[in-house]
Amino acid sequence: MLIIKHLICEEEIIFREKHNIETSKKYYASINDVQEIIGCGHSIASEIVRKMNKELQEMGKFTVAGKVPWPYLRDRLGLDLKIPDL
Repeated sequence: MLIIKHLICEEEIIFREKHNIETSKKYYASINDVQEIIGCGHSIASEIVRKMNKELQEMGKFTVAGKVPWPYLRDRLGLDLKIPDL
């Protein structure tokens, strides 16, 4: 049995709050999450997730259909987690 521990970092929580994403401690972003972040349709978000999963598989990583790890999604989309000092 494969057990995946659901851990997220403080930056991930900040990112989710900034983008009004549910702050449950899940490690994988769904197609709906990608859709919400990018502001695109379901089919485009699905294609993005498929391409990212293919890249991960080519690197020998475990993938879950229809989902992509948050850290990889952030990195590939170039999402900035730094919040300016007020």
